[in-house]
Amino acid sequence: MTTVNYAIVSNIRDFSLRNAVYRALLDDGQFSDNDIRDILKASLDGNGVTETEFNDLQTILKSAKTISPHGKAMIEDFTKKHYTPPRKTIPQASGQLTTNFNISEFACKDGTAVPDTYRNNALEVAQNLQVLRDTLGKPISINSAYRTVSHNKSVGGEPNSYHLRAQAADIVVSSYTPSAVKGAIEKLIKEGKMKQGGIGLYNSFVHYDIRGTAARWSK
Repeated sequence: MTTVNYAIVSNIRDFSLRNAVYRALLDDGQFSDNDIRDILKASLDGNGVTETEFNDLQTILKSAKTISPHGKAMIEDFTKKHYTPPRKTIPQASGQLTTNFNISEFACKDGTAVPDTYRNNALEVAQNLQVLRDTLGKPISINSAYRTVSHNKSVGGEPNSYHLRAQAADIVVSSYTPSAVKGAIEKLIKEGKMKQGGIGLYNSFVHYDIRGTAARWSK
């Protein structure tokens, strides 16, 4: 009898289905094609296959050695279609995003750190700001980057602000007026060196975000 890691069954969302598959495993000592089909169906919740589910499916392939070739093909085809590998993230031990920007600079002004979910957004903003800094040759101060919902509301931010997902930064560049900073960003975007996005011109700072489409305003 093949030894199977039954713990993977616990991630099936539907309770009755989970118990049915567990009983089948106990009876058969292996995953039948029907068991696999049920597990795959249960994995779909409208959001594709999670990383945990992907790892569980790989465990099925490794631990159920008598699984049929058809069952293996079902799993492989399913994961290819529904699983998207997570984007590479920066190790939490390292707060440095680029040469001159640290993740701490993107924290909300209420003291809340950038959530792991939005860390790559902050990285992308930092990479674009690094281009600006290298071009201008002057330090860039970040007045506001990531914002919690409550802090965003307290400062009068838009309900759908890009700051909420760490996709924006309000900046000041040493020795440059906001108008000059805006012009420099526009030029770098046109040259394909910075990502297209939103640019807001304010009296004392410039807003830049990485929405991917052009948006311009002044206040």
